[in-house]
Amino acid sequence: MRRGSINTALAPASLVLGAAALALALSLSLLRSDDSAQAVEFGRISATVIPPDGPRRDLCLLHAETPRQIQRGLMGVTDRALGGCDGMAFTFSADTTGPFWMRNTPLPLSIAYFDAKGRLVSTADMKPCGDHPRCPLYPPAREYRLAVEAPRGQLPGLGIVPGARLVLGERGCDPGPRLTRTAGA
Repeated sequence: MRRGSINTALAPASLVLGAAALALALSLSLLRSDDSAQAVEFGRISATVIPPDGPRRDLCLLHAETPRQIQRGLMGVTDRALGGCDGMAFTFSADTTGPFWMRNTPLPLSIAYFDAKGRLVSTADMKPCGDHPRCPLYPPAREYRLAVEAPRGQLPGLGIVPGARLVLGERGCDPGPRLTRTAGA
């Protein structure tokens, strides 16, 4: 045997063992990150609704802007007062037509979709749905850039009516108390 041939023969085995250890460590870290998804926090953002008739309305909205926040939304929330906020704003970096759904969302909600210029696209009332993948989908009438969810029936009281526009502020707003979620949500 030549010198170094043993190391060369063992190299593929050590690479396989190293790759397996790396894969195991990565899998464990992903499991931990799934557990932390239970603790998604949301910022708050001010907004102004400009209805076609009537006074402007200043809102304080929970703000979902990261993919994890957008995916989580109001799942598990039971507090109809939304911790003192008027609703939740979902902001996207590009126009989308993706529908919303109510999986694991016990609170009945209404949704309003707005285009990139803040013009109301469409609204829908959404029914609670349990923990199963066959929950109804609520698509917009056309592309949108921003969506606002509020407890069902409250959109008109927020000034969100046909012809309304929504302008997001660049500042936060009074956060109020924390949201209440159901256990395990």
